[in-house]
Amino acid sequence: MAKAYDRIEWDFLHQVLISMGFPIGFTQLILRCVSSVSYAPLINGEPAPFFSPHRGLRQGDPLSPYLFILCAEVLSSLLADQVRGKNLHGVTVARGAPMISHLFFADDSLIFGRATAEEADCILKVIKLYEQTSGQLVNMDKSEISFSRNVISTVKVLIQERMGVKAVEIHDKYLGLPTVIGRSKKAIFARVQERVWRKLQDWKGKTLSKAGKEVLLKSVAQSIPTYVMSCFKIPEGICHKIEGSMSSFWWGQQRDERKIHWISWRQLCKPKHRGGMGFRDLVDFNHALLAKQAWRLLLTGNSLLYRVLKARYFPRTSILNAQLGFQPSYSWRSIWETLGTVQEGLKWRVGDGKDIRIWHDAWLPGCGDGVIHSHQTILPQDAQVSSLILQESRRWNGPLIDQIFNHPEAQKIKLIPLSWAEGRDRAFWRWSRFGDFTVRSTYIQLQNKKVSNEASSSVGTQFPWKAICEWLEQGFRQQDEDWVVAVIQVLHVIWRARNNAYFNQVVADPGMMIQLSINNHLEWIEAQERCESRVDEQARNIRWEAPPQGVIKLNVDAGWSGHNSTGFGLVARSDRGELMMAATKVEQYRLDSLLAEAYAVPWCLQMASEMDLENVIVESDSLAVIHALRTGSCPPDIEAVIQDCKVLFSLFPVICFSHARRQANSVAHELAALASNFPFHVWWHEPPPVVAHALVVDSTYID
Repeated sequence: MAKAYDRIEWDFLHQVLISMGFPIGFTQLILRCVSSVSYAPLINGEPAPFFSPHRGLRQGDPLSPYLFILCAEVLSSLLADQVRGKNLHGVTVARGAPMISHLFFADDSLIFGRATAEEADCILKVIKLYEQTSGQLVNMDKSEISFSRNVISTVKVLIQERMGVKAVEIHDKYLGLPTVIGRSKKAIFARVQERVWRKLQDWKGKTLSKAGKEVLLKSVAQSIPTYVMSCFKIPEGICHKIEGSMSSFWWGQQRDERKIHWISWRQLCKPKHRGGMGFRDLVDFNHALLAKQAWRLLLTGNSLLYRVLKARYFPRTSILNAQLGFQPSYSWRSIWETLGTVQEGLKWRVGDGKDIRIWHDAWLPGCGDGVIHSHQTILPQDAQVSSLILQESRRWNGPLIDQIFNHPEAQKIKLIPLSWAEGRDRAFWRWSRFGDFTVRSTYIQLQNKKVSNEASSSVGTQFPWKAICEWLEQGFRQQDEDWVVAVIQVLHVIWRARNNAYFNQVVADPGMMIQLSINNHLEWIEAQERCESRVDEQARNIRWEAPPQGVIKLNVDAGWSGHNSTGFGLVARSDRGELMMAATKVEQYRLDSLLAEAYAVPWCLQMASEMDLENVIVESDSLAVIHALRTGSCPPDIEAVIQDCKVLFSLFPVICFSHARRQANSVAHELAALASNFPFHVWWHEPPPVVAHALVVDSTYID
């Protein structure tokens, strides 16, 4: 489009907004924003009088791109009408693939059709109609046409003359990406390396500190290939050359001179907490970016790209089981090579269980691979998780699970929360906190895997310092803190004595070394006591806060009660600190701490509903649970519980959630610890003796 924004007619924009169903008031507001612009041109350096235009969208206005897309939707509809009328035929890449007649990106357009004079006239007719109604103008001088191999030259000349555009064999680049990739991948992507090299050469003449070089490398140089990497796999040789250029820049190497690189680029790519600088490993970063594309294809089964790729490469299976295919495109090959990483990071959150295969998919909670390892016995090979759920009561079929799976896996399955809402199963990314795919988490995982592979390959060739450290760490975990500190004090004294003997030729007396270790340990104990006294003083200032007038505050907590059980505690108090209800509950299995804190909330809401409470504040000392209740963003392990809580929200006219420190939630905490003695008990107005003092203390701080 020629001057795409400047030629939009305001009357056309008004009709587009009305036809798309926007309210009249909103449409008028948009038109007032568009038509309020005025210009003052500079003539010989002096501003002329202001004048107001009668068409066009303002460049730089954040509203303009959206309005332009709405206007371009008219051209898309005109082309779609011609396709439905069989006057225009798009292209299909495979049998069953959707027909594509046009692709739009901002003011760039690709229109596909058969190489006939009739379809060329049809395209020109649509363009002419759109120009007349919208005011826009297609720039034929910048437009190009290309033909497939089977079109004869006379037809090419005829269509080219009719459309008035120049013909090209291939479009070299589109939107900054190569349209055709031949055998030599290095030749195609060498431009990326050249762009980075030129940028680094521009900086070489400038005096930069190490901090300045770090900022430039991370924010500019490493971001140059990101766009290309998100679509194609760049050859490793090109990636290493780019890294070599950045390494030379980091160590101050000028053009043909040679400087020592004191640390390898591989070491510089390690995170700073591991002794590196946090630069990107471009090969792993490229892999993570492409894995994101595969993940999006896995989750968005209705996108145009997914439908095209599915028809071409995996028409009868899922993308995770797709084969490379015959003569695949380079973009598909790049995505396909990351499917192993996607399969490894994919995990399922159980909803209705109809999309999860028991014996093949990863759905068990915990840190393992999530796959069932019990031998298949009763259920068939393609059985789904829904066959293990009692759908009427939304509970696990405990006897069937105990019969099929080994004891550890059966326990894990029965602890998976099932939502009353019976939502669909959801795939989530196991390496991120909230289950959303992130390039950062995938990159970190790839780096960790590379480090572990390097460590395993070096076993037996180096002195096993790492094994010794792991042995000491394991031993420390089995002892109390005082024992650990004492060992560290002795080791520190031995190390200093060794250095003194080696460098100063002064040999320490063993008795003096023992006495020095004892003195250091006593000093440490004294310092800890002073620190604990300050912490206790700060904790005493953290108190329970009363709710506003007319609101009931529900404090809830959960904790392990006994060897294999989880206790829950609940206390409801008024704005004057008066006890309205206290309750305890026990579940005869040991829940994960986060899951236990989450389970306490729906129980709390059910109890509040039975009390006919209306305006409530639910307070917990679990920040993750409160954050999930407020925002809806939560780890997949508690997603089903949070969904149940959202259903219960409708029972209360006003409901709020607040986080409290453990000291301010002491009553609910003590009730949760008491639950083993009172598995299911409710106290009305009279608290149990064990929490009576804590209630009195909390009430004394009410204003």
